[in-house]
Amino acid sequence: MLALSGAAQPRALVVTETAGFHHPSIPAATAALQRLGEQSPDFDVVPVASSRSLTAAALRRADAVVFLSTTGELSMGTRGLRRLLAWIRAGGGFVGLHAASNTFPGEPSFARMLGAQFKAHPFVGRGRVLLTDRTHPATRGMPRSFVIDDEFYVFEHSPRARAHVLARRATKADWPLVWWRREGHGRVFYSALGHPDSAWSDATYLRLVEGGLRWAVGR
Repeated sequence: MLALSGAAQPRALVVTETAGFHHPSIPAATAALQRLGEQSPDFDVVPVASSRSLTAAALRRADAVVFLSTTGELSMGTRGLRRLLAWIRAGGGFVGLHAASNTFPGEPSFARMLGAQFKAHPFVGRGRVLLTDRTHPATRGMPRSFVIDDEFYVFEHSPRARAHVLARRATKADWPLVWWRREGHGRVFYSALGHPDSAWSDATYLRLVEGGLRWAVGR
């Protein structure tokens, strides 16, 4: 799956299709990811028209797939989802951002791959994010915490049983927000942050997303 030395940069395909709530921040987020790809020597970012673009041929040329605030039952359908999950297990990378955890709510296999399924967002506003592991490539060298205006998700079940949590909201209650896990031979990274446009111009948050992308493509 990984690009060989001297070959083209690893490629991350970005899907923004929504079949449920459509986040107004998706254009700003897409532009931010494209800028990260332009600036990074480690990956290219390629938006695709819809989840149906994730054909077997497209996946063979990709190193990671990004679901950027996707929602609902996407047009790729059950067959396309099975193909994507098999590709991840075989060694592909997957990055889920914000509402990606509210995608394919009727397909438990997707939630198992991602690590958790969206339940609600009981807090929207300015909150502090605590990095609980700064040894992972996504968080290495980052500050111990940062403050961001966002929509803070909670999930149907804690991701801790299936994933390694990198960051949580700084509260007394356990409130995971960012994690990674392995799905077979594949690499899965998820961040629940990214609701408002402002998140996608926040240098600290973009650094976290960039690190997650770099890890997901195998760099």
